[in-house]
Amino acid sequence: VRGEINGVRTEMQSEFKSVRGEINGVRTEMQSEFKSVRGEINGVRTEIKADINRLEDRMDARFEEMKKETNDRFEAVDVQQQSLQDNQHALDNRMASLEGLLQGLRE
Repeated sequence: VRGEINGVRTEMQSEFKSVRGEINGVRTEMQSEFKSVRGEINGVRTEIKADINRLEDRMDARFEEMKKETNDRFEAVDVQQQSLQDNQHALDNRMASLEGLLQGLRE
């Protein structure tokens, strides 16, 4: 009986070692697959960061263009406003001169 028990025990230990080997094999495969997937995720993450950086650079460049265009427009408006003021002063002076001439003609 003891021999049979030892035989069964040996078979069970052998079976246990076999199952443990299969489990370790599956574990190794899963770890390898995980590393592969993690590598792919990291690659995608890197691509996304690069895309974000490119978009930010484009947005910054466009913002600078728009800022310059706005400043140029403000400067053009300032020049036009100064020109209008100069024209108004010239008209005021001309009107004063004409009023002086008209006053002189009346006298």
